[in-house]
Amino acid sequence: MQEKLAKHLENEDLKKAAHLVRSPAARHLFFEKAYVFYRQQKNEEALTVLEKADESDPRVMELKAQIFYRQERYAEAHDLLEKVIAKQSDEFDEDRRTNLFAIKAKLGITEDLEPSTFEQLYNVSCGLLKRGEHQRALEMLQQAEEKGRAFLAAEGLEGEDIEDELDVILKQKTYVSQKLGKKSPKSPKSAIDVDELEERAAIALRTRTASKKAVEDSEIITGRLRARRRQKKVILPKNLAAKPDPERWLPKQERTAHKRWLKKSKRHEDVGKGTQGGGYYNIDEPSTSAAALAADPPNAAAALQPKKAKKKNKWKN
Repeated sequence: MQEKLAKHLENEDLKKAAHLVRSPAARHLFFEKAYVFYRQQKNEEALTVLEKADESDPRVMELKAQIFYRQERYAEAHDLLEKVIAKQSDEFDEDRRTNLFAIKAKLGITEDLEPSTFEQLYNVSCGLLKRGEHQRALEMLQQAEEKGRAFLAAEGLEGEDIEDELDVILKQKTYVSQKLGKKSPKSPKSAIDVDELEERAAIALRTRTASKKAVEDSEIITGRLRARRRQKKVILPKNLAAKPDPERWLPKQERTAHKRWLKKSKRHEDVGKGTQGGGYYNIDEPSTSAAALAADPPNAAAALQPKKAKKKNKWKN
């Protein structure tokens, strides 16, 4: 049940996921049901379901923090996420720390923050902007851009891909520079939309699925990225799955295809069959047909070699 649900969520198939959590077999999966509501933007329904779940479960606390963040209940989200960080430690610690920075930025808390990633630096700059500390915010944004470029390059991205990922930071930098009356060294690709910057001022939280795998959320702006390596599509031979020729073990002159060829060339059907000096064929030799080659690849090279016909000895009287 949980594996199917995780697969539907990864494929963004929310209808199937919702149908699955409504089934009788999922009546005890409170967290999973709430998470589906959350992905459907049904925040109140998600909170109602979470009331039945175990409040001490870190997953429940983290999902509540995400919902509170959406509802701009930042203080409650902050308290819950701090409890989760203190209670649990796993491979998602850095993501939770980044999320906490986002909440602190909304609350205007910057004193106790020690950012280490470009996402965290960006979030701190948002908090500084909220307090009117534009110069410090610009310094943080500069550091965020430098760290971001280095990190994304190490992840395998280059050129326009890096610019796309850092777009929100570059826009914010230009906006702050204009506030300070400075010229930005690099203009962003598009015009600055202050309302958009306010709306996207902090990186949204992540929540794990029931299968304990991180599921990308539509609200994430600049989360931790992975190298984008495309796998080449494997093209299989056309006849790889073809059925082997049922006549492959027959002598060539007895095969249907050979008889047709004889008819076409206006020869007698039995020419060469059992006559003196006729071609000799070993019944154990592999067929050179495409189906036989696909069925027995190791012998393909040998089968393609032309074979000289052996002549039988003639006894002189």
